[in-house]
Amino acid sequence: MAEATSRAGEPVERWRLAALGIFAFGSVGLLGEMILLEHHDSNQQWIPIIVLALGLAVSAALLCKAKSQGRIDSGWRGARSLIAVSWIYLTAAPLGVFFHTKGNLEFEQELRPNAGGLEHFTEALFGAFPALAPGALAALGLVGLLVTMRKETAS
Repeated sequence: MAEATSRAGEPVERWRLAALGIFAFGSVGLLGEMILLEHHDSNQQWIPIIVLALGLAVSAALLCKAKSQGRIDSGWRGARSLIAVSWIYLTAAPLGVFFHTKGNLEFEQELRPNAGGLEHFTEALFGAFPALAPGALAALGLVGLLVTMRKETAS
């Protein structure tokens, strides 16, 4: 059995290249959204912008390297960088959920100070800051990790 990453014509390698393209395209889209939403009022809001820019740089470098080689070289430092960036995406996502929910919760507490804690929390989930939007980073992080997985050959 040949290694799945040996030639660009193999289905697994084509899938990996497509997934890397999805990772890069998703990073561009989310980065564009962050910029259009002016998501840079506080230091915390810069986290996804920096993380997405880093992910875009790494994925673009890896795509260029893959284009010249015709395959994704999992041993290349770019692939290892993609693993690191993917884990950063996966770490930044719950952090973003926390910051969005916290911001909504603080707003709800100011708006209705006499309401109960559960009511505040429920309203915070549906507040102005989309509580689950940072989950898109987690999805891209998982795609990035899938790109770097390799099929082991049978001995």
